[in-house]
Amino acid sequence: MSNRSGLSAFPQAVRSLFVGAAIMGAIGIAWLAGQEYGMARAQDTTQYHAVSQDVPWRIPPLNYLGADFAEAFRYRTLVGGSRAPLPAEGIYFGEAEFAPGAVYVEHRHPAPEIYYVISGEGEWAVNGETFTVGPGSTIYTPPEGLHRMENTGDEPLRTIWVWWGTRETLTAFPEIVGPPAVQPDSARFED
Repeated sequence: MSNRSGLSAFPQAVRSLFVGAAIMGAIGIAWLAGQEYGMARAQDTTQYHAVSQDVPWRIPPLNYLGADFAEAFRYRTLVGGSRAPLPAEGIYFGEAEFAPGAVYVEHRHPAPEIYYVISGEGEWAVNGETFTVGPGSTIYTPPEGLHRMENTGDEPLRTIWVWWGTRETLTAFPEIVGPPAVQPDSARFED
């Protein structure tokens, strides 16, 4: 009999199914709660569709983790927030890319977060557990969970991400734990 408990007692394939079902359930519950409380769709909006390629990439502020990180990581918010084409309250949803070799140092924030890997390879750490990710991987970080990401492949690590919570939770700036990482020369987007 194994001494492992919780999800770790199950094989990886079963854990992936549990996590996937939990994520879809969490998104569904957040959407239903938003419908009841008027949060899922901003009032008086007529915009219900966006094409990600039409939304410009954004980079983190240079004073966040330095210019090297701003060249190695980019994101676009598609739903929620003041700059997203699809306004919503209580949820942010978008895309993020990590250049080859990019490191997003350990940090935390009050909003829970889910990443889904579209393409590329990486190493992720959440609350001390480190694992390899690739296409189809889903990563959940609980509120205030310490997490770190690194692109370990030769191509961009492309992801979809979602945050949800209150206005205060969603607008709180992430807290960096430890010094900024030195980004390798390969960690640059050319376009």
